Amino acid sequence: MRKYEKGERITSLDVMMEQEFVYWCGKVYHQGWFHGWQIGWVKARMQYGGIYKAVKKEDKGKWIIKESRNG
Repeated sequence: MRKYEKGERITSLDVMMEQEFVYWCGKVYHQGWFHGWQIGWVKARMQYGGIYKAVKKEDKGKWIIKESRNG
C-alpha cells in the first residue's frame, strides 16, 4: 500500500510552495524536487528580503509621484 495518493489539482505557486510532497506524472516528489527549480531560488531571495516591487514614477514638473499598483 502506498503512503500517498493523488489529491486536488494545484493551481497556484503559493499552494505548491506550501506542500511537502507533490504528485506528478504518477509519482510522489518531495518539495526539494521543485524547490531546486528557479522557484526555490526566488523564494530564497524573498526570504532574505532582496526582492522589491518596482513602482513606476510619474514626472509631474519638479515633483515625482510614486504610483503603486498593488498597495
